[in-house]
Amino acid sequence: MVKRRKAWEKSNKRRNKIKRRIPREGYTAYRNDRRTLGRGVFILVHNDIITVEQTELVTNCEIEWVKIQLKGKKELLIGSFYMPQRNMKCVEELEKSLNMTIARNTNIMLTGDFNCPDINWETSTVNSNANDKEIQNKIMKLTATFQLTQIHELPTRENNLLDLVFTTNPSKNAPCRHIRS
Repeated sequence: MVKRRKAWEKSNKRRNKIKRRIPREGYTAYRNDRRTLGRGVFILVHNDIITVEQTELVTNCEIEWVKIQLKGKKELLIGSFYMPQRNMKCVEELEKSLNMTIARNTNIMLTGDFNCPDINWETSTVNSNANDKEIQNKIMKLTATFQLTQIHELPTRENNLLDLVFTTNPSKNAPCRHIRS
């Protein structure tokens, strides 16, 4: 399974290079595109995995959800989220989306670019000199409220951990791998 925020590039050469790295044959793409030029999010799932798009969980932010029903197990909701700039509206829309998942009594995996470089996930704190500290504290509060554990540990841009992977069941997850495009 691949989660990615999509990039719109002015150069066709660059766009084609990115497209070649993303497998298409034998996969289903679930997308939530911006209504303007630019990014959006998608989840790419191999056709051997039975999934259903969960459009009712999508709120007014860049988020996409799919459900995987595992035989004899709880369903698994996979979400892909992107916050281009830190703003409270995106965080509030994410919270609305997560609230809708609670009633399902399910496992959740939420991935995405949260653009919150000042959060220390080992100590669950926000750096005291952080820009937009209120927003980053709200992200921390959401992870506690929804019992989400952040499991991705590799920096994604310079020394910053921006691409995050949250789960409600960290013991059931394989290690994360970041592939640069």
